[in-house]
Amino acid sequence: MRLPKDIESEEQLYAWLRGLADLNGEHIWTYLLFSRAPLETWLEDPRGTLSLAKREPYRFPVFSLSRRPVGLHGRQLSGWFAMIPAGHSRIYKLVTVASREYWHRIILPFVRGGYPRLAPIYLMQRELQDGLKALSDALPPNHRINLVRASSKERITARSRTTQGSRRRYRSNVTYTQEALETAFQLAHERGQWFRSLTVDVEKVTPEGIVAVVSGFTLSKDGWTAWDSLRGRLDVSLERVLVDRTSERLNLFRNRGLVTRNYAPDVPLAIEFEVAVFDDRRVLRSFGALMFKYPRSTKALLHQNPYYHMSLSDQGDGSAFDLWVLSPRRVLVVPRLRASEPALSRLVNYIVENFRDARVSNYVANE
Repeated sequence: MRLPKDIESEEQLYAWLRGLADLNGEHIWTYLLFSRAPLETWLEDPRGTLSLAKREPYRFPVFSLSRRPVGLHGRQLSGWFAMIPAGHSRIYKLVTVASREYWHRIILPFVRGGYPRLAPIYLMQRELQDGLKALSDALPPNHRINLVRASSKERITARSRTTQGSRRRYRSNVTYTQEALETAFQLAHERGQWFRSLTVDVEKVTPEGIVAVVSGFTLSKDGWTAWDSLRGRLDVSLERVLVDRTSERLNLFRNRGLVTRNYAPDVPLAIEFEVAVFDDRRVLRSFGALMFKYPRSTKALLHQNPYYHMSLSDQGDGSAFDLWVLSPRRVLVVPRLRASEPALSRLVNYIVENFRDARVSNYVANE
């Protein structure tokens, strides 16, 4: 869907988006992104990530982007996107109206190509739950949210692996359901699952008990949301919580490298699991094998018994870390000379997505 030429501000953009009645099979997409520099510097840099897209003549940053993806027999996909400040330092929101094909084949590869100067903001399980709860609490009377589809990863128990004759420790699930969100997150916790994306309907229940779907959306842990409609400003409460929570986490990752701190010491970051996962030495070996698969990095295993110690360097921007497992329920991340927010975010997301859900904080001794 084309963006009208008479839109002159971000406010007018959102007024237009909220008034859209028929998207013709497309969706309103929003994507939370972190920029290592203010957006103005991207606009002025002819070699920057945004230079791959064409700046359009609007009074706020709007770009057009066309590509001929592999597998489409030369067919070109074209569209536009806007970059809008999200209310916190260096956090922006990419906004567009587009088909799923354009989103997955054009926009997502475009953003991935911008790393490390432009990076997605990954969402933790608790952040997904907090954002959806805020949306539920903000709904008008007689409205509710209902989970209709969940894409998740699940840890396979040792007994199941023996029965199935498989060496896989995790499996992906897609579930179609009709569950309350609180129930869905509780069941996921009990089953050792963590969500990759959630598709939710916003429903209105009449006094006669008739249920009508007001809007629907899909929320991904990679930081993007696909909306069927923005009527009723349903996105506001959800987005506010997601931006606030991720801003807190990014602040935790800020100024971690020794160079940026003038070599002043700092406490490590702790990735904490709810249970003592490393009591089983097989799980520790599995974690070590997983970290050797960490993409776009160089690794060196320094020790793995009785404790685990790996040195890791991000090939994107030279960030480097030491990973230590000295506790059965904790991974310590010790930044070295350079440690950027995008590199730390990518590392934590890789562990949470491929190993198990966790929380990240400053290390506190004797916890």
